[in-house]
Amino acid sequence: SFSLPLLPELARAADAGVPSFVSQSEGEAAGVYRQLAAALEGELERLDAAPRPEILYLPVERRIVIALADGTQQSITPLELRRLCRSPANRPDALPADVEPLDFVPTGNYAVSVRWSDGHQSLLPYAS
Repeated sequence: SFSLPLLPELARAADAGVPSFVSQSEGEAAGVYRQLAAALEGELERLDAAPRPEILYLPVERRIVIALADGTQQSITPLELRRLCRSPANRPDALPADVEPLDFVPTGNYAVSVRWSDGHQSLLPYAS
């Protein structure tokens, strides 16, 4: 957790349009900004290194296979996966039986975007 002190110098620098990090590069606020930047950089490196599940659609079997980082696999039918979509535009009870995924695109480290054959697009979290 970070706390940026309420210093008069910050207000003066902001009013002048000069970032306090520039006007007082060795000041208390600049030190907090440096700590915050270092923590953010570390978090981004950690997220980049986090393994994402691999997702593959097998159209002949009509199965979606999910390979997890621990080496295990899960599978689900396209219809079952689509029914998990919580989008208000999704109508789980009125899906075509032959709906299938056209594309899987990772979204950050938390979800996958799925483009479907009926034109719908889902954002499905890796864990739910």
